[in-house]
Amino acid sequence: MPTRPANNRLLLWLPLTLVLAGLPQAGCKTQKPEMTYLQAYDQKLYAQALTKATPIAQAANAPDRETAALVAGMSAHALGQPQQARQFLTPLKNSPNNEIAGKARTTLGLVAQSQGQNQEASLLLKSGSDKLDGNDAARAKLHAGSSMEKIGLGELARQQYKAGVSEADDPKLKSLLSERTKPVRVYVQTGAYASRASADAQAKLITRAAVRAGQPTPLVVVTTSASGGTLYSVQIGPYKDAESAKTGVAMLQRAGVKGATITSRRDR
Repeated sequence: MPTRPANNRLLLWLPLTLVLAGLPQAGCKTQKPEMTYLQAYDQKLYAQALTKATPIAQAANAPDRETAALVAGMSAHALGQPQQARQFLTPLKNSPNNEIAGKARTTLGLVAQSQGQNQEASLLLKSGSDKLDGNDAARAKLHAGSSMEKIGLGELARQQYKAGVSEADDPKLKSLLSERTKPVRVYVQTGAYASRASADAQAKLITRAAVRAGQPTPLVVVTTSASGGTLYSVQIGPYKDAESAKTGVAMLQRAGVKGATITSRRDR
């Protein structure tokens, strides 16, 4: 059965030919130059890159063995082959070359993240970012923060985002990291609608019940659906924490407000 490509490719940022230029590559002495594993990777031909890099990575005396292993591991990750990615990348975590060690750790972190292993992912991504610099380090910190948030380490996540802002040169990456530094607050949501008019009507309908239950006045906020579309959500809050929000849900239900659920979002 064909494997699905990995979804979290934000850290597959190389061009490796620029980062690792000057390292010799084995098996390239032909009159008509063939595409190397580095060139295949740079062109996102991950299957070709994996095929070309694998024998070099497995050759004990190849001068560019670590480089080939890194390309093979990152290509395997891009192709949705986590076990093979780990086989190539794990030995590189302590490479004396910081670029190789950092990229190996961050890709291993992405592998762990894709499998829901966010504790392991956060450690690998953070340690990988410490060996990198510039946009590479910033992207690693972005992913590290994401895993930290998923295991309840919100403050540590914001520290990663803040550090990433100072590392990033890319304006879009810097803006994304800056947005992530804003606090995440807990709300109670009573509905999400495709039209603003429907959301406004719902907010107006439940306002009296919410106030009677001693809860904040409902408000309409613009949110994003799973498919990337715009939604108008009716939310009440913010609450101090999830436990306070649970109490709010119970009080709203007693006041006749149906469909209340706990959600969270960043300050705007």
